[in-house]
Amino acid sequence: MKISLPALCILFPLSVAQADVPSDAPDPQTLADRALHLLDPSHAEACSHRATCGTATLMAVRRGWNDLPEKTRGRLALLLQQQGRPSTQAFYISNSGRFRIHYDTSGLHAVSLTDVNRNGVPDYVEEVGATADSAWSLQIDRFQFRPPPSDGASGGGTDQYDIYVQELSRSSAYGFTYPENASATTTTSYLEVDNNFTDSIYYSKGKNGLHATVAHEFFHAVQFGYYSLFDAQWWQEVTAVWMEDAAYPEVNDYYQYLPDFFKAPAVSLDRFLPFGDLHPFGSAVFVHNLHALFGIGPIRAGWERLSVQKRWDIQFIDDALPGGFDQAFPRFALWNYFTKTRARPGYYSKASDYPLVKTRTVPVGTGQAVTDSGRVDHLAADYLQFQSAGQPGGLSVDLTLSSSARWKVFALLIQPGDVRIMEVDGGRLRIPAWGQYDEVVVIPAALSLTGTLFTYRVSAEVRSDVLKPARAVGDFNGDGSVEFADFFAFADAFGKTAASAGFDPRYDLNGDGAVQFDDFFIFAAHFGEKSG
Repeated sequence: MKISLPALCILFPLSVAQADVPSDAPDPQTLADRALHLLDPSHAEACSHRATCGTATLMAVRRGWNDLPEKTRGRLALLLQQQGRPSTQAFYISNSGRFRIHYDTSGLHAVSLTDVNRNGVPDYVEEVGATADSAWSLQIDRFQFRPPPSDGASGGGTDQYDIYVQELSRSSAYGFTYPENASATTTTSYLEVDNNFTDSIYYSKGKNGLHATVAHEFFHAVQFGYYSLFDAQWWQEVTAVWMEDAAYPEVNDYYQYLPDFFKAPAVSLDRFLPFGDLHPFGSAVFVHNLHALFGIGPIRAGWERLSVQKRWDIQFIDDALPGGFDQAFPRFALWNYFTKTRARPGYYSKASDYPLVKTRTVPVGTGQAVTDSGRVDHLAADYLQFQSAGQPGGLSVDLTLSSSARWKVFALLIQPGDVRIMEVDGGRLRIPAWGQYDEVVVIPAALSLTGTLFTYRVSAEVRSDVLKPARAVGDFNGDGSVEFADFFAFADAFGKTAASAGFDPRYDLNGDGAVQFDDFFIFAAHFGEKSG
């Protein structure tokens, strides 16, 4: 979470509330109270026990500026004018020479004076410097992102990046990245980090809190060299939260945000509410998915494309993804099903630690159709579970989809030993002998890049006359049968991964991002089938 301004996240003391969909923006005065607490910790606020983005709060205050009492506007304006680099008592240059760490040895902001190696520099300060050097090594040298814009001699250095160690728990903050020209598309910046990370408000404490914070905040500084305006906050935060785990996979600070994402899969991937909503931070799992499949390329390409723009548009990220969201999002939705007790090899490496995605169970039986309906936003999905319990007959499912969205609908046929993807063409799904599967999960995913509340209706029943699938698994050319033409096409695709040129997800029959022997065995099991 590693708070920044403009990518500033505020941690409130208790755990995440388990609302189905987090509430929208509060009234303007509540937003103003949060901003006042952020800028002046002596200002008490009504704690919401949630982590929110401080910049989003300040932006919401700006939007509702005229609705605030005059006295509140005056105090906020004064506090904003007073913001500047902290004055400190000492500084330390990191071993690489790239960072100047500013700190105090006495007073409110003092660090622990423990100095085991007796070199005159507090060990905590040396750890800040070493962590910053590590962040540079990973993000600039290895991942090949641009260095953050130079501030010259600001902060007393000679082109060194400035990090200020401060007591931040009073502001309920891990750390800040301050942009020095918030109206420009790129800007210089400096960081503040907490002076010990020992207070109870921190999910990750001590060195773990410091490591995750510096990785996150320094990446915001890097981002500001590409694009620093507030409208890109979703992409700024999801990539910064992901960067924590790329740098320190053992810390897992982002686990605290995942429940808010997995409990609301029908909410847009890129939703970013003004405050109180951890969904954007939990949606960083999308970047984990990208990195697992493609490496750093699409993540860096997203920032490169954004760097030549004057405004944010998710289309820029769509353009940076291999196959765009049309390929990336359905696979992401599939991976999100296989977590916690449903975790399987081949998907998220930490899947067993992730929450279960919210599902809807559709009870079906023989002789009477069951109907249901739902709504999903753009870049969102629902999960409809049909549990067979060994029932005889075949499963018949028909979906009616809103014409105002672009959809991808597919079914997961789940057995203990494998997972099979069945395409759902025209909203029509037929699964003969469905009792052979433990469960069938139908996933309607809205691939549109904008829009909300797209509706769908589903009608399902078990029928004895379902003898053929509507679209057989492995019928790649859609001619109604799985035969040698499909085999030859599969053979051409064999061995390719999602990162390979010409990768076609149709041949990845279990959705793990690679066409390999698991997929061949699934294909062989369906060879010779006819559609009907």
